[in-house]
Amino acid sequence: MIMQEDGIMDSDSSIPKSSSNTISDASCEYSLDEEGDLLMRQNIFHSQCHVVGQLCSIIIDGGNSDNVVSLRLMEKLKLPTLAHPKPYMLQWLNSEGELAVTKQVSLAFTLGKYEDKVLYDVLSMEATHILFGRPWQYDRKMTHDGVTNRFTFINRGQKVTLKPLLPKEVNEDQMKMMLRREEEKKKNERRRKK
Repeated sequence: MIMQEDGIMDSDSSIPKSSSNTISDASCEYSLDEEGDLLMRQNIFHSQCHVVGQLCSIIIDGGNSDNVVSLRLMEKLKLPTLAHPKPYMLQWLNSEGELAVTKQVSLAFTLGKYEDKVLYDVLSMEATHILFGRPWQYDRKMTHDGVTNRFTFINRGQKVTLKPLLPKEVNEDQMKMMLRREEEKKKNERRRKK
């Protein structure tokens, strides 16, 4: 998170960069040519945050009606969940069909200097660790700039701008998550064979 001269706080990609990261660097992140415009039009907001000191992947999706955290993250961090007060079935876009949503968790996270705590439904998903849906955006009165794919809101009197990971960084993050899942599956298979 970078504090500008006018008091506005900007988030920064959580992936460390070898060069110094300045506002002028951030303004050159996106190409304004046709290919760059098309890429940004089709890009979902991906970033990273910290939960209990662990780096986690996030997606912000205004088309999702719920805030969701992955069951895998809850199990890995051994975080307690609560019974959902109104369990429901969710039609998820995967091979499993409908999924029962029976648990919730109140989870604190940090994104740069921005800190928050959100109530999430717990669900088996592989796309990300945390999915911020419309409720989170609405409660914080967020504004989305569709051209730069940035979210802006006021937190404790300070303007916060959330910037997405670059497409290359998203790809690297997704590959790491996929490799970890595959390693865990292999370990579990070896344990079952013993």
